[in-house]
Amino acid sequence: MATILGERSGGVNPDEPPACLQPGLSKQRWGRQVFPMSTPLRCRLLAVGLLPWVVLGADIGVVTGSGPGTNGYRALVPDDRPSAPILAPASAEGRARIQQFKLPSGLKVDLWASEPMLANAVAFSVDELGRVWTSETYRYRTSVLDIRHYMFMLEDDLASRSLEDRLANIRKWFGPEGEKQLSRETEVIRLLEDTQGTGHADRSTVMVEGLNSPLDGIASGILARHGELWFTDIPSLWKFTPRTGAERDRTGLQPVRSPQSAIGLASTPQVHSNLTAEALLTGFGVRFSFTGHDLHGLKLGPDGRLYFSCGDRGTHVTTREGTVIDLPDEGAVFRCEPDGSHLEIFARGLRNPQELAFDDEGNLFTGDNDSDQGDRERWEYVVEGGDYGWRVGYQH
Repeated sequence: MATILGERSGGVNPDEPPACLQPGLSKQRWGRQVFPMSTPLRCRLLAVGLLPWVVLGADIGVVTGSGPGTNGYRALVPDDRPSAPILAPASAEGRARIQQFKLPSGLKVDLWASEPMLANAVAFSVDELGRVWTSETYRYRTSVLDIRHYMFMLEDDLASRSLEDRLANIRKWFGPEGEKQLSRETEVIRLLEDTQGTGHADRSTVMVEGLNSPLDGIASGILARHGELWFTDIPSLWKFTPRTGAERDRTGLQPVRSPQSAIGLASTPQVHSNLTAEALLTGFGVRFSFTGHDLHGLKLGPDGRLYFSCGDRGTHVTTREGTVIDLPDEGAVFRCEPDGSHLEIFARGLRNPQELAFDDEGNLFTGDNDSDQGDRERWEYVVEGGDYGWRVGYQH
């Protein structure tokens, strides 16, 4: 799609949309309109010619945005938003896809696990026992909004400085019913195991769910090490630790209340009874921005500290020591101790740094998305203390 922003100018009536645009397009909306790729090229070129500047967006599906709601609020883009994750039935699709792979000599690929044992895995981590922990999203672009579908609230989204601001925007634009709809779908942490040693997973267990506050993002990062588990999901960095003693090996999921959940700023997840849970840090994702500019990239560094990244959805975090880290308009790479203490900015000014990787010399690298404006994705050497120059306002 191409998202056309700005004021009209040129030798036509600025109050009338071109005739080739979608029927029924209101005069009030055409100056900030999403044009599907099916729109005739001549029409798209005409629209570009009328504007002083243009932002070309990624193809995010033919979605025209939300329409009028009720009681003075705007409606969310229609979707079922089920409270229980939906997994596809077993099929031969995974094996069929493997047949399409082109492999170098000596390399073999096997199907280890597939639906319905898991779905929508954004990240996974293999622990010392050979078990696989997955972070799975069911909120992507339905409950985690993409601002390109809701351009009427762009200015409020850009102005948001904190989680409280974003929650206030949800309530302002979508009202109680919208907030309720955004609180249904949950992200999931799942444990996959090969208990028989056959080389294929035979057990799938949901370890955490209930990550469904209206501010929850995409379950984008997971790291398992020595029995402990770290997990990134806007707005929080979580740590899960195995239980010991009489509480261990009970079945089922137990609720864990975050200290801030009463005011809607964090989830009250349901956690497997073998685990304890703690939200180490909260305050990531002060705006919606583009979907996927989330909290991710978990990695233990050579210094023994935990590294992770956040896109330009922004950060306003009070650390465990009581100081405030305020980067509301940019992405960054952070590091802290494994218990969440001593959080600090490692590098800033990134757009959407995702996976992090250290080389054998301890140098840190990341991949950063392009902005859909003709620039290219970047493979970046992340220098401690560096500012890479991006600010979210450049997108618009």
